[in-house]
Amino acid sequence: MNRLTIPPWGRSKNNTFFFTDEESPSLETEFFNSIGLYFKKKFRMMLFAFLFCFLRPLLWSQAWVEPQHHGYLKLGLSKINVSSLHDYEGQSVAVSKYTDRVNSLYLQHGITSRMTLLLYIPYQSLVLEGSPGSYAHLGDILTGMVYGFLQQQWKISGGILLGIPSGDSAKSGGLRTGDNEWNIEPRVNLGRSWQAVPLFLEGMVAYNFRTRGNENELKSLLKLGLSWKSLIAIGFIDIKQPLPAPPDYPTATGLYARGQSWIAPGGELILQLFNKFYLSAATATILKAKNVAAGKNFSAGVGYRY
Repeated sequence: MNRLTIPPWGRSKNNTFFFTDEESPSLETEFFNSIGLYFKKKFRMMLFAFLFCFLRPLLWSQAWVEPQHHGYLKLGLSKINVSSLHDYEGQSVAVSKYTDRVNSLYLQHGITSRMTLLLYIPYQSLVLEGSPGSYAHLGDILTGMVYGFLQQQWKISGGILLGIPSGDSAKSGGLRTGDNEWNIEPRVNLGRSWQAVPLFLEGMVAYNFRTRGNENELKSLLKLGLSWKSLIAIGFIDIKQPLPAPPDYPTATGLYARGQSWIAPGGELILQLFNKFYLSAATATILKAKNVAAGKNFSAGVGYRY
């Protein structure tokens, strides 16, 4: 599932950013669109498996809700080049080189003054060096709702995401764009911005109920953003842990395998243009992980607020 962010900002008369309670941010983090591999030592075989983290967007957090009949639309591109992965013990294992590119459409729309609709549609192009070559297909769609319980100085919201298995999980040779399971993920978001200092802080805790016999997952996210004129810089750290902790799977190291976990820091820069348009660039990496690709993810996007 996975992520790019737009912070809670307004614009002052001298064209510099300030934080307001009236403006709702587009806090969607569309990063870590990554691919895993299935490595079987006995037969020296590798199969290809893909999980789009955050995104599925891994790092969606939504403490601020959209005003009614207003929203945010973004076209995103994420790419990762990988030649190794973190196995079930967390050790780096060399694998055949592969590239994953995800083109995505993200929408958040205010249905009421407190309820926001979320929609994420990815289209993925997967390339594995050598056989089975490349493959492109629709990925797993995400949709959901967020409700703002408290929208004063502190923002508190709760929501739920639904993962739809619209991707292809049965492509021969291991190239996959979906995990063939429904996901239901309730989450709680907390955030605050300050006017004296152009700063915002946001946190998220979520519990992902997986199906098809997979372990559920506990997710958490912390973001800190600081603005200067038309620029804003965001730092974040994302943590994911399966619950209950699964046993070791010595032959399964793909991201669609069970037992995925990580600690992933990253950063993003956002530029506002003409008050309505946004350009963003982000990167993320992994400090500690099991059963996930080892490599940096780079993302870019163009957004429009209406």
